[in-house]
Amino acid sequence: MAKQEKELYLLRHAGGRRFQTSMMDFDRPLSERGKKRLIVLCDHLKKHPIAPEVIFCSKAKRARQTCAYLKPYFPNARIVYHDYLYLASEYSLLELLNLVDDSICHILILGHETSLTNLVYLLLKKESSLSPQSLHVTPCTFIRLRLKDDTRWVGFNYKQAVLDEIFSP
Repeated sequence: MAKQEKELYLLRHAGGRRFQTSMMDFDRPLSERGKKRLIVLCDHLKKHPIAPEVIFCSKAKRARQTCAYLKPYFPNARIVYHDYLYLASEYSLLELLNLVDDSICHILILGHETSLTNLVYLLLKKESSLSPQSLHVTPCTFIRLRLKDDTRWVGFNYKQAVLDEIFSP
């Protein structure tokens, strides 16, 4: 049986309403602009479909709302909500990936800036032409990383991915 290539998808939640002192940042809902960007992202996903088997999603309100909006595009995905994704470091995200069973080939992490950007830099192979200045993960930015053929999630580590796509509505 041939090994299936693994892909890691990273998605920053759609934009939230402006911060208000009466509301915790964690509880900020999506803004109207964020919803409009989600529509553009959905159009992109119709043209370039992905099929994550697992979605790891932050429990922050705007992340959960983003996930709910996208769920019809990923009907077979199992969604796992994590509290710690809200303030996770790139190393925490890497530890999470190291716990995934190798039978799973397509994972989506729906989270926050700066952990997603830092994770990309951590994972990209050295020959990547992407520089820290060229990656700007705005709300609703989608990133597709392809892993080397023999990569396993257990032991997945630095410089083992190739950037396939960045889409920012």
